Amino acid sequence: MKNCILLLLCCLYVPGFAQSPKKVVVSGYVLDLESGEPLIGASVAELYSQQGAYTNHFGFFSIPMPPAAQYCLLFRYGGYKEKKTCLSTLTDTLIKVYLPFHASTDTVLIEAAQRLAPELGKLQISTTTIEKLPILLGEKDVLKSLQILPGIKMGAEGSAGLHVRGGSPDQNLILLDDVPLYYVNHLAGLFSLFDPGALSQATVYKGIFPAAYHGRTASIIDLRMKEGNKRKHKHYLSLGLMSLKARTEGPIKPDTASYLFSGRLSNILPVTLASNLLNKDGFATTYYFYDLYGKVNYQLNSKDKLQLSLYAGEDKLKFGEKTPGFKGQLIQKWGNQLAAFRWSRIWGSSLFSNLTIATTRFFYDTKGQSAVLEAQEVVEQNELFLSTGISDLIAKMDIEWAASPRHFFKMGIKYIPHTFRPAYLKLHEQDVESGTENHVQLGNKQLKTTSLSVYAEDEIKLFHAWILRMGAAISTYQSGEKKYLYPEPRLSLHWAPGESLRLQLAYAYMVQYLHLLSNSRLGLPTDVWVPATAKVPPQYAHQWAAGASWQFPASLSLNIEAYYKTLGGLNTYLEGSNLLTATDEWENALALQGKGEAYGLEILLEKNSGATTGWFGYTFAVSTRQFDQINNGKPFPYNYDRRHEVSLLLLHRFHQNLSLSALWTLSSGRPFTFATSVYDLRSYDPTTWRGVSEPDESRPHFFQAEYYTARNNIRLPTYHRLDLSLQFYRQRAFGERTFTVGVYNIYSRKNPYMYFYRRELQGDDGLKQVSLFPFLPYINFAWTF
Repeated sequence: MKNCILLLLCCLYVPGFAQSPKKVVVSGYVLDLESGEPLIGASVAELYSQQGAYTNHFGFFSIPMPPAAQYCLLFRYGGYKEKKTCLSTLTDTLIKVYLPFHASTDTVLIEAAQRLAPELGKLQISTTTIEKLPILLGEKDVLKSLQILPGIKMGAEGSAGLHVRGGSPDQNLILLDDVPLYYVNHLAGLFSLFDPGALSQATVYKGIFPAAYHGRTASIIDLRMKEGNKRKHKHYLSLGLMSLKARTEGPIKPDTASYLFSGRLSNILPVTLASNLLNKDGFATTYYFYDLYGKVNYQLNSKDKLQLSLYAGEDKLKFGEKTPGFKGQLIQKWGNQLAAFRWSRIWGSSLFSNLTIATTRFFYDTKGQSAVLEAQEVVEQNELFLSTGISDLIAKMDIEWAASPRHFFKMGIKYIPHTFRPAYLKLHEQDVESGTENHVQLGNKQLKTTSLSVYAEDEIKLFHAWILRMGAAISTYQSGEKKYLYPEPRLSLHWAPGESLRLQLAYAYMVQYLHLLSNSRLGLPTDVWVPATAKVPPQYAHQWAAGASWQFPASLSLNIEAYYKTLGGLNTYLEGSNLLTATDEWENALALQGKGEAYGLEILLEKNSGATTGWFGYTFAVSTRQFDQINNGKPFPYNYDRRHEVSLLLLHRFHQNLSLSALWTLSSGRPFTFATSVYDLRSYDPTTWRGVSEPDESRPHFFQAEYYTARNNIRLPTYHRLDLSLQFYRQRAFGERTFTVGVYNIYSRKNPYMYFYRRELQGDDGLKQVSLFPFLPYINFAWTF
């Protein structure tokens, strides 16, 4: 491992040390004028030397330049007025630049076409845009907003799961302030846990991601919390059909320290409680979820900054039954906790570092109790407890070094001890009358693994129009007695022959040491995280990509990307296996060493400024899977292999107080496994059936056997819908009020969720379709003060 690290560092660092021309470094921060919030991804260009950079996740930039009498820097950020600053200096200079928000401009994607850095597959969507999108039931959602971008597919309708370039949800690394979250959904995947109002930026890398990001094979979803307004206190309240939100932010010490706290609580609990009062059959159900965010920042001096980020969220679902002969309840809880401390520092003028110490945890627990009653006395009682989860401790250091006008280095190290509990099941049965008891305990074996990784990357400006980015991560993973060591190289080439055209080629190899066991298409919390072991090797993926982007007049941009990806080390449950059957020997319940192939073409045409903004997105994609133990070893379409997808988004501001959002989506039907033949085995009286009694012709009851020719052997019909929303704004002395009305699926398209075959006594046999979301109106009220 040490030799590999030394070789990696030497290969990347020697070119930088070999050149030591005189230089002047201009570095600093780009900030929002009103709030002091860092602007992530702002472009900085020096007009004379043609040197440039983007601000990092802390709003910091560093540009080494040859000595000159004057430097003129142009600062740009989507939705903000650009600013030109000229300096006369012969020494390194640290500055702060504040950009004013351009209230008359709506910006869709921040990095549309003017890219100084070669990052294929990278898209940034502003949280301002996310707040305006028409989303199911009006619950603004970061992950659902990403689903409408080219190359990113939704799972089942309504689900917040992401399938990126043929990948599965577990192959996405979802980060909140540099810390991974392992389950990011509420209400069985209907909503994600991220509040757009608490975030400053949402960035997605579709497979070709920088060496600093590793550990997954499909994508990186990098979410950054706001730091909080450093200049004035602001508060926010919102009430919608599904949740109540509250947020507060402001300065602890102006321009030095700030805070942000945000919370969301579901509105479903009062509805379920009222329903239970009206329900007279003895059944009761309650459900709620909540999210809490917190962040505190303190600028120690011009070079040091401290941050503390916190998140906690939980879902709780309770079923209860009470009848004269039975009483029982089942309680399910799942959620995440996250805490991260970060220290960022500027060393000199060209070196920036960030130290992160963090912890993250996901848990899922089920508790059940039941009792059989006779004459109000308990004669039999049962208890159930099921638990699964994962927790991490994280220590990482990231460094950025603007070594020279031609070399920009990124490097870092990360250490993570993981603790897995694949499944723990405990059962207790007691017969009170006979005094007999039965105890069953399965699982309860925590798996502890460790991962250590280093990375280095150099962005080399070869000559005026060419940029080469090369780098690699080297990771080791210890699981029991088994140790894995993998290099993960990255390589990309960027050519900009003019101001309006960018051409790029890239390759990446990614390794993933974690697996998600799932036999559900919903992304339920019962899906289980497990590590790579001696029996279950890591996942890996090779991806090649090429892209071109053009900038046209009238704020139009066009981006086209093509990719080809191969996957290996995939696994899934064998037919008939699930969480309960795999508590102890989960490795033996899997089909291992699966392979995959994915390729496609993505087109994004965008208008990113003016009163009318929006985009047209198109994706052609093919994705297949192959397991020796499944489908007779033959390849089959991946569950979400939608060949064609179209998204059309329109955002229009009529005037200062009224705006319209319209979103139309269309996609090919997803694959579905359906029985090609159904056989009646025999009919029995269901009250006496034990497999031997004769059928009672007066009480026909059918038992069917289904025959499947292949996995995912049919496709559901084409999916499409139109969503609309109107936002009304009113500014008053006591704050701004926003009233939103919208409709999901305005023409009530009955999109198929699934099919099944039903045998009816009246002879109405046949194929039945299940559709979930018809015409659904919603309203939302928000108040900012």
